[in-house]
Amino acid sequence: MDKNSCPYQTAIETNGVLAFVPHGNSMWPFFKSGKQTVIIVKNKDRLELLDVALYKTCDGQVVLHRVVGVLDDGYIMQGDSLFKSEKILESQVIGVMDSFYKGKRILSPLDPKYVKKVKKWYKGGKTVNFRKKLFHFFADRKQAK
Repeated sequence: MDKNSCPYQTAIETNGVLAFVPHGNSMWPFFKSGKQTVIIVKNKDRLELLDVALYKTCDGQVVLHRVVGVLDDGYIMQGDSLFKSEKILESQVIGVMDSFYKGKRILSPLDPKYVKKVKKWYKGGKTVNFRKKLFHFFADRKQAK
């Protein structure tokens, strides 16, 4: 196996699809740690604004975040509950979210209700920033116990 590949990348290249349960709080409120299964496929085209992509960071971590900016040579990525974004190159993208489970239902990221909620979240300004801060305050307190 190539030293730059990872099990996620290998699964997508071999099977064309990858299903996994993401952990961590960076994609709250749309994905709760350990609660939803996401389905990732190899992206055929360039990613679009608000797509959720799986990518490999420069330090080798595999991350699932949202596209908040499209550049000529890559993307600006950000977790839904995070304030900081990062620039990645097109070559760092492993795949794009094709669908996800919410309870027993499988949803498309193109579902109109989901798209409306995501757009509202990213246009929320001060209200969303307050909710992010509040979430992290309580998440940090819970971890400290």
